[in-house]
Amino acid sequence: MRQFAVFLDNAVKGPLTEYEIQDLIHSGQVTPETPCAPVGTEQWEPLSQHFTFGSGLKLARRQAETTEGEEAVPDTPRLDTDLRRRLLSYGIANATTVDEISPAQAAVLIAQTEARIRAQIKLRRIAAVALLGVGIAGGHAVLGNDVVIQTLGVVADTAAIDDPATIKRWKRVLDEARRHEKLAVEALNAPFPPPTGGTESLPILLSRLKVNEAKAYQLSTTIRPSPEKLVAPLESLGINLGDKVAVAVFAEDIPAAQLLAAQAQAETLALILSPVSDEGQYARLLEATMNTFPDSPSIPESGKLRKELASIKINELGVAIERTLARAEESQRLAAGKSLNVAGEKEDPHAAWARELRQFALRITLLRDRIRISINPDARRDVWSEFNRGPGAELTAWALANATRTIETGEEGGLKVEEGPDLRGDVLARRFLVRLRIQEDTVLLPWDSPFLVVGESETQRIPNSVFLEREAYRVVSKVMTGGRRHFHRGDVAGRSLIIGRESPHWYYISVARDNDSDVLTLRVDESLYQSLSSGNTVPVATLAKYPVHAKPAESNPAQGLLVDP
Repeated sequence: MRQFAVFLDNAVKGPLTEYEIQDLIHSGQVTPETPCAPVGTEQWEPLSQHFTFGSGLKLARRQAETTEGEEAVPDTPRLDTDLRRRLLSYGIANATTVDEISPAQAAVLIAQTEARIRAQIKLRRIAAVALLGVGIAGGHAVLGNDVVIQTLGVVADTAAIDDPATIKRWKRVLDEARRHEKLAVEALNAPFPPPTGGTESLPILLSRLKVNEAKAYQLSTTIRPSPEKLVAPLESLGINLGDKVAVAVFAEDIPAAQLLAAQAQAETLALILSPVSDEGQYARLLEATMNTFPDSPSIPESGKLRKELASIKINELGVAIERTLARAEESQRLAAGKSLNVAGEKEDPHAAWARELRQFALRITLLRDRIRISINPDARRDVWSEFNRGPGAELTAWALANATRTIETGEEGGLKVEEGPDLRGDVLARRFLVRLRIQEDTVLLPWDSPFLVVGESETQRIPNSVFLEREAYRVVSKVMTGGRRHFHRGDVAGRSLIIGRESPHWYYISVARDNDSDVLTLRVDESLYQSLSSGNTVPVATLAKYPVHAKPAESNPAQGLLVDP
């Protein structure tokens, strides 16, 4: 047999058997609308879904005593017209059972029914007022939670029993409230997108970088004294070669005069280390040297000087040197101070001849010193000292004054030139002089001297990121945006329900280098923003983490929200 739970007198009673519920029906304690739930379910339904309701009372007919063969006539009092009509209209009885109800029973049944109807009407009025209150109170807040919706649903379901039109309107209101609450919750939880328009900062920082190409390369190579041509010959003469080799680096090409002086030092060194010449070779050496005279057909003095030197004797080499150098000075003066190597212009003939005459004078000087050493081998030291006190000392002084830096070689002659020009091929010979120590003298040799062993060189462009790290950007200003009110609006039962939120804060800093005429504006996180003050330097590696904006910007509204005007 089935059993039921019954909601009666504001409490759940049961489980009750079908017989017990029939007794409640007959006693009038329950009505067709009384909620019940079969045991084992959670669905509440009216009792009329499971039980048939008749008069609502236990009726007992009393039969008058009759004699055999006579028809029995009930002795129940007759109902007046009003009671009969009300019993039928309220559905308490039908045409078959109405005459079985006594006036007293009818009065009880009608009173119970009318009390129930009045209670339903009152409940609908209270619910209507409550819904209106929710609409007003919800004007600036979302419906609290599903409890409100569920309460409205219970009222609507109760009203539906008697008034289908009312429940249709109530369900529409209920749907509006549920839809508003769903959209409102979504709007409250929707994230605010970050401000638009941000651009990755690293490419912008790199595009603003200005690199001095004269300091944008790195050279790696090796250079060391030649063991066969320099180290061993010096040791055989008991001359000490210092263990440190350095390179003097120049920002521009070494002038011709200084290159010639370095060449002269290298050739003087070669002379010191060379074997003693045979006296019979002097004439041949003199002839060979004079045959290198630099003729210049466009200059009349060229032919004159050649004739003067043609009759020079071995013992007159000093005179030949003096005349050659004097003519070189005069020719240089006539060149009107023009550079020996002006880009895009042809070299002046007088300047070119002056340079060639100096080189010729050097060859005569070397011949003279060779003859001195052949006559007196002890003159080697004198020849070397004379050069280092004169042209050698001048060359050393010039190098000290003009070299941008001097770099000592490492193990196995390793040399690294950080942040220099693009030194490739013969550029090295025009920008480097190699410094050695022989005895107590400083010696400057050309890069391509035969006394040096030069390894393969590798030149690489230093990445711009290296230079970028050294940029000093300072904070110019700070701006914080956000905190604007946004809202969501929904209509429920003809009322506007509004909820509000504030947009998140965003943090901006504007930075610039000391010589910049404009600034970069970056959107940063709160911790960095709070840690910086105007004038602080921000590392480029830190700036590269954040986007660049044209100007400080707000968030776009979150989905479902509008900006409060």
